Amino acid sequence: MAQGRPFIVNTFGQVADNGKPAFGTRMMLWMMGLMAPFAPKASQSENWSFETISSL
Repeated sequence: MAQGRPFIVNTFGQVADNGKPAFGTRMMLWMMGLMAPFAPKASQSENWSFETISSL
């Protein structure tokens, strides 16, 4: 989360200022969605319950 915090804060600021994220942010999120089916099954959010996360 520490690595993602600046990205999240900057994206929120872009949306608050302009009504949408910057083009580069939109493209990155689009690519992440496009590549999601190729991610390992263990990394899918369905496999990360609160019990799993709290045990880390």
